Amino acid sequence: MSNIAVRKRRLTTTQLSAIALNIGEICVNTTTKALVAGDGVTVGGIPMALGSHTHSAGTESVAGFISTADKTILDALALNAIQDIDSNGTLLPTRSVLNFSTSFLVTDNPGSGRTDVDMIHQFLTPSGASFGVASKLVVGQSTISQPSPLATTATSVFTLTGNAVFTSSSTYWVMLNCTVAGVHVNATNINASTFTVSCYSLNGSNLPAMPINFFAFGT
Repeated sequence: MSNIAVRKRRLTTTQLSAIALNIGEICVNTTTKALVAGDGVTVGGIPMALGSHTHSAGTESVAGFISTADKTILDALALNAIQDIDSNGTLLPTRSVLNFSTSFLVTDNPGSGRTDVDMIHQFLTPSGASFGVASKLVVGQSTISQPSPLATTATSVFTLTGNAVFTSSSTYWVMLNCTVAGVHVNATNINASTFTVSCYSLNGSNLPAMPINFFAFGT
């Protein structure tokens, strides 16, 4: 019995671009040497990959081996691809490492799959401080409870801890702010780690519970 050669339909890329092959029809693209399958709808057919096919290499602007969406994700994870850092309107050079000073608390949070960064607001070292020899700025807030029994005056001792403690009572100053109208506040008995806040009603009304903001600066 002689061999029988089965020949499929043969068309060039140009010819295929003008027709939609029938469903299940197979054609040989004589331009690319690839098989093309028909679905009755797609013009030009659906080309099958050659055994020796190659993919375009991805570039900064072309996805190549991967989809555009996946390329965007990988770009974000690439070396030096951290988000831009803007300092007072000036864009800093992109780096692969972001360093935090001791004014920040950086902790690993594996349970949430992230790194947590918190600012230690009790201790800041401003650059070029203009208040004398001061090199430390402590900012905080505490609430003075409503006097019991009710009264027009109240006192409370504020305590500094950790890096917020100053060298001595003679090396820092305290500024206070109270948002309650008609109340005067001042600081006395200033020690390295404590100071007393006194509040006075200016209109004779009994004092409520009130938040006191404090700013201590020195060395």
